Amino acid sequence: PGAGRVQSHAPIARASRGQIARLRHACGMSLRFAVGDRVRCKTSATQWKRGTIVALHYREDGWPPGQTAPYQVELHNGPLIYAPKDSEGVIRADDGIEELERSARVFV
Repeated sequence: PGAGRVQSHAPIARASRGQIARLRHACGMSLRFAVGDRVRCKTSATQWKRGTIVALHYREDGWPPGQTAPYQVELHNGPLIYAPKDSEGVIRADDGIEELERSARVFV
């Protein structure tokens, strides 16, 4: 290697857009998710619904000045909702694992 250059044999880590956003959020830099990220939103005390982020810093008419919701999400069954805060208890990355409804019956 030339003078002043550091050579490393360590593999370069690659991060997804979502991982970068979550790291930036952990450092206080921004939100965890980006537009287009697939997420799950808590829609009741026991249910999480799949969706896709469609807007950041969402705002509705009639909200006080400066009030926003971190995310607007289009649920996979159609409606638009918003996440009132950027918290794992409200919105999380979609892990891709299918969840069964409580009333679902599995036959083997």
